[in-house]
Amino acid sequence: MKIFLLVALFIGIASSVHLPLKTTKKHDLIEGDMIIPPEIKEILRNKDSRNGVTDLWLRWPQATIYYQFDGVSDSNKDLVVESLAKVEEVTCLKFKQGANSDGNYVRVTDNEEGCWSYVGYLHEAGQQLNLGDGCEYKVQ
Repeated sequence: MKIFLLVALFIGIASSVHLPLKTTKKHDLIEGDMIIPPEIKEILRNKDSRNGVTDLWLRWPQATIYYQFDGVSDSNKDLVVESLAKVEEVTCLKFKQGANSDGNYVRVTDNEEGCWSYVGYLHEAGQQLNLGDGCEYKVQ
């Protein structure tokens, strides 16, 4: 599993909109695995650097990211849970299975092509993170 993919989603790391896009059937991807929502693209257009987005509105409340699995195999669930535990060890982020008080969460799927997710906190239930075939490997 791509640990960077998880970190990019949960921390809200945003890259310059000038990076080349890769297109899957449904999404334009930045650096191969990130979907930048239009409102974040607009913020980035007005920045001079490649620093992460600093707008608190785009961060998960209390640095806690809620997630739910949707049709993911048990072995892939285990890899995700292990990876999230490693991220917790080296960051200020916390991960909890379920939904936050607003009903928002990351929906972890493996039913589409590719390894990708949205960047930042979208303020919606079921913000998708996809782990298609070949995305699931363990970082040592």
